[in-house]
Amino acid sequence: MEMKSAIVIAIYSLFNPAAWAEPAPPAPKEFANFAMITGFHAHLDQASQFEFRILEVDGSATIAMNPIRLFLVVTNHASGEELQSRVVHLPSVSALKKIRFLDRPDTISIEATFDRTSGDGAKHLSVTGTIEISIPIRQGKLPMVIDATTKTPEAESER
Repeated sequence: MEMKSAIVIAIYSLFNPAAWAEPAPPAPKEFANFAMITGFHAHLDQASQFEFRILEVDGSATIAMNPIRLFLVVTNHASGEELQSRVVHLPSVSALKKIRFLDRPDTISIEATFDRTSGDGAKHLSVTGTIEISIPIRQGKLPMVIDATTKTPEAESER
């Protein structure tokens, strides 16, 4: 009976991945921000073969106004010298409503809510607006600068 138990344990140990898997080491400290990514939106433009990704990083535990930081990542997934990619820190928002990757490959529209204070600083306001991102890809090349413009009712009235 003891020999049978030893054989069963030996076979189980050989075929049980947990028995021979090495534990994964913790990620380096510079990767700690990945734990705060709470949203991911992606679009592959068939014409240009560039992938556009919007990452949401929720900092509401430590930031009161506009706690959601947004990042745009654009890449063509090529290798070597053909690789083109940009990472852009977009304006922060208090809430996302809708992200639209428009039919034109160079425009992304993000509808969001922005936290603001009144002119005298006495009141907290929530304002709905958009972030318009322009990525003019010409002859298969990404621009060095990607424009992101925030449009809110108060910004329109200040013009």
